[in-house]
Amino acid sequence: MSFEIKVKLNGNITEELTKLQEKVQDLTPVMRQIGYTLIDIVEQNFETESFLGRPWKPLAESTKRQKAKRGYEKILQNRGTLAESIDFVATKDKLILGTNVEYAAIHQFGGDAGKNHRAHIPARPFLPIDENATMPKKIEDEILEAVEFYVKKVI
Repeated sequence: MSFEIKVKLNGNITEELTKLQEKVQDLTPVMRQIGYTLIDIVEQNFETESFLGRPWKPLAESTKRQKAKRGYEKILQNRGTLAESIDFVATKDKLILGTNVEYAAIHQFGGDAGKNHRAHIPARPFLPIDENATMPKKIEDEILEAVEFYVKKVI
């Protein structure tokens, strides 16, 4: 199972990337920097069990007890598979950030899961997009800082 989400960046970031592309043909280094910035944000979401400071919905009491028996405490982190799977590919003109973990989408967006879809999983967004597959302004600002830093270095 796989899915794709395309995020359109606001005008400021697009303009800065266009200016930069006029100066250099290969944007891989800046795309890589943006990738590391986004990975840092994802790691912070897992660490704080929140999305940009908005706490994830707590686990049901029965789930908490099951996790405690197995020695796991954090939400979405039994073995760390999902958190550790987030990676990116940077090319000369784009960045792809994502995971190959099959159950990632249900945790990012929420929905019904399990046998006969009996279990409802609340959305616990960890990727740097909101429920509308839009990048929040705070994250766009961090990307813009990375682009501007790179532009200054190149120019």
